[in-house]
Amino acid sequence: MSEKFELRGKLAEANLTSNSGFAAEIDRSQPSDVVVKQTLRRSCLKNSLIFSFSLIGQVGFATALPLVIFGILGRYLDKIYNTGHWFFFAGLLIATIQVFFYLRYIVSRASERVGKIS
Repeated sequence: MSEKFELRGKLAEANLTSNSGFAAEIDRSQPSDVVVKQTLRRSCLKNSLIFSFSLIGQVGFATALPLVIFGILGRYLDKIYNTGHWFFFAGLLIATIQVFFYLRYIVSRASERVGKIS
């Protein structure tokens, strides 16, 4: 009985109502605690999908922006000092190192969040 109230409390915390798009797909002929469990499962799926897309966006920006910025800066310095492509390659090397450490930060933060959800 207490599990039923706990599930209903979690449903209220998630601010889910029967007007939600995914709640309409739930079979209402089943007992209410089963309906609550189905709704919570769909809510977790929706949150994990949003989390996945945000993680993909963070990784994309964390990879592309430094490479482009440091590459353009290196190319600009190569034109000013007429050094061939040395500053360009140095910029790419610096960007690669920066991307490595920032991706480690993103992954550690994401793993902490996944640990909190589980």
